[in-house]
Amino acid sequence: MNRRSLAVSGVVAAGFLGEFAYALLLLPLLQHYLPVTHGLSASWPGYLLAVYGLARLIGQVPLGALADAVDHRFAVAAGYATVLLAGLAFWPPVPVAILLAAAAAYGLGHALADPIAPAALAQGTERDNWGRALGFLSLAQVGGLAAGLGAGAFVADLAPPRAGFLLVAAANALALVLLTSVSSPLLKRSWNRAADAPAPRAQAAFLSSRRAYLLAAFLTLALAPNLLTPDLNLFAVTRLHSSLHVLAIVLIPAGLAGMLAMPLGGWLADRLGRLPPILGGAGLGSLALATLTHVREPWQAASAAIFVAAGLAVTMPASNAALLDEARPEQRALLLSGMMASQGLAQALGPFLGGVAIALGGATAPVAAGAVALWLSVPLAVLYASSPAEDRAAEVVAYTPLTRFLSRVNTRAHGWYLSRAARAAAVDERC
Repeated sequence: MNRRSLAVSGVVAAGFLGEFAYALLLLPLLQHYLPVTHGLSASWPGYLLAVYGLARLIGQVPLGALADAVDHRFAVAAGYATVLLAGLAFWPPVPVAILLAAAAAYGLGHALADPIAPAALAQGTERDNWGRALGFLSLAQVGGLAAGLGAGAFVADLAPPRAGFLLVAAANALALVLLTSVSSPLLKRSWNRAADAPAPRAQAAFLSSRRAYLLAAFLTLALAPNLLTPDLNLFAVTRLHSSLHVLAIVLIPAGLAGMLAMPLGGWLADRLGRLPPILGGAGLGSLALATLTHVREPWQAASAAIFVAAGLAVTMPASNAALLDEARPEQRALLLSGMMASQGLAQALGPFLGGVAIALGGATAPVAAGAVALWLSVPLAVLYASSPAEDRAAEVVAYTPLTRFLSRVNTRAHGWYLSRAARAAAVDERC
């Protein structure tokens, strides 16, 4: 294994470790530890998760701009050092103000460090291999989440609290070491700005219509599964006439299908282009979600969930690679932060909107809403692909009558806008 391959492997391993520590600390460990040791109510883990999510959502884009402005090596070191110290701050009995501050710091540390991993993979692999690299990174991160949840259940019940906190600290410390030593060559600044050139403005990175459509597609892709989170128990009881633990068991094949589909989605993105896996995965997932509104048996739900999970998983590396295609090297962390902010917004809005859907339409309403949200990513992806880029004009997406219609309307709209801008520029020049 050459040095570059080793550096890429270090990024993937760090992705696993970071998600493992996150899942272990914020989910099973704090839920067990805070009521027992701190004497707090069972609602406090939820408060801390909300503070974590809010801090990360607010700080994501500004910290992404900061990471690009300073240096990715400094950003990842500062981010993971903050995560490491904040995780240890939950250990001793401390006032609740410190717990809230630690949760906010944990979110800000992740906001600063997390965009660096896919940016480093873009630096360490050829553009034609970005999809596969991002697919394996996504697989490692999902594996880390699953391992953290599983380990947390055993640690919380069978080990003393210090074992769990030391395990979280060790995982974060090892991720920090891997990124700052093994993967350090991929974090070096690969761009230079002329001394007399103005610094790029962060908000300008999001003014491109292609990037705006793509970020909106990230929002709808993430919103679909988050709409279902408050509905799982109700759906299991009222539609499947079963229980939540039975639903969890029958969803295991769907989880495995999703994990297997992530590398496949990356391979398809490199082989066929970014758009086909996004359209195919979102279309398959939305169709499968729509069928879930009609199922009555657990095995039927399990079968449909396999296609939902596989469809969503296929879109992940393809959409991430599409965003990297749009990002200049000096703005990769910023645009990746925009993607993560879109996903964070979906994580905040999804459960709320799912609850509203339950109140209005019962157990099937969030599922139907999720199918619509997932389908909306299809026209958004078409609008992204048919918008003009810096190096090519707008083009028609000729896959289906719908994609042709949407892309033609989009190309004409851009053509009208550009011609109007050109006429305005000519008038200004004559004046």
